[in-house]
Amino acid sequence: MSVGVSGAPRIRVFISYSHDSLAHMERVLAFANRLRTNGIESVVDRYFEDTLNMRWTDWMDQEIEAAHFVLTAVTQAYAQHLKPGDSGSLGGTKFEGAIITQDLYDLRGRNDKFFAVYFDEADRAWIPKFLKGFAYYNVSTDDGYISLYRRLTKQPGVVPPEVGTIVDPNSLFARPPEPQVSSSGDQVAKLQIDTLARAYQELRKSMLPSNDRTRKMEIIAAKMRAVTCEAYFLLDYLAKNPAPGCRLAAASFLEVKPNVEYLDWLAERLAPEKPFVGYHAALALIAAVRVLGKRYHEDLKKAIEKALKLLGSGLEGTDRAAALKIALRELQEVESLEAQFLLGDSPAVQEAGQPRQAPS
Repeated sequence: MSVGVSGAPRIRVFISYSHDSLAHMERVLAFANRLRTNGIESVVDRYFEDTLNMRWTDWMDQEIEAAHFVLTAVTQAYAQHLKPGDSGSLGGTKFEGAIITQDLYDLRGRNDKFFAVYFDEADRAWIPKFLKGFAYYNVSTDDGYISLYRRLTKQPGVVPPEVGTIVDPNSLFARPPEPQVSSSGDQVAKLQIDTLARAYQELRKSMLPSNDRTRKMEIIAAKMRAVTCEAYFLLDYLAKNPAPGCRLAAASFLEVKPNVEYLDWLAERLAPEKPFVGYHAALALIAAVRVLGKRYHEDLKKAIEKALKLLGSGLEGTDRAAALKIALRELQEVESLEAQFLLGDSPAVQEAGQPRQAPS
């Protein structure tokens, strides 16, 4: 087995195809070359046509056996040459097809080695029956090539978040105790937040995802931030509330007044929440980086890294991922500035992030 520069075994791929035309042979060769450029040890007959010192049938058998993956470049001609009784002159395709079908038969329905690829969408109709039930890839498109490359290199596009701990089922949707409201001002603030939380939830139900819906949800989140000072005593109640509108309110409060005790809570919003709540949780982490002092830097770093891990791969292009990367970058910049100018935590900065006690 050949190895790469790092010493790890190279991924070896054999490409089975039919010599339909010179143009098809050239695009298969270009595909094989591209795989090799991207770190995959692809093998195609063109590499050996002037140097082979064994029978082609023995070489085909050897290469299919040695390959980690076998890719069949499907065309109408390829499919026809696999059929019994075909009188075409391209015996290599028929021989390779026989080996592949026998290997799949021996695997009894399991398959992590043989996959169809094609260069023209019309050729998808010619995928052999024995491969139709498995993944196939249009490698003439960027998305198709990337998907194939992810499979070959075991880099899935979506990674599931870590499994959490088992909890009491009665607590899954249990509402926390109603907060004590000790003044008319607190009553007004709670009523405002309750109204906004319901408005957010109704908006989600009544409108399909769209830019217009997102704009309206942003207006609601902005109104929640506007009453942060008056309603901050509700933070713990809102954070523990199963209603998504309440959790949006908690994240919105933390965008205005960060609190070190809720860093983990914010990080944990990136997995189970709808994207909008998760995005505002990520914005709250940016706010925390900008406000909380040096003594909380390690807590901030852990929270941001946890959020990125919970978000998982495949979502790198989302607003949530972008906001988390901004938070991490700004944390590094803050640490650099503090080291450069010997900035310490003033009493006011040390006080930032400390939880505000609810009025008694």
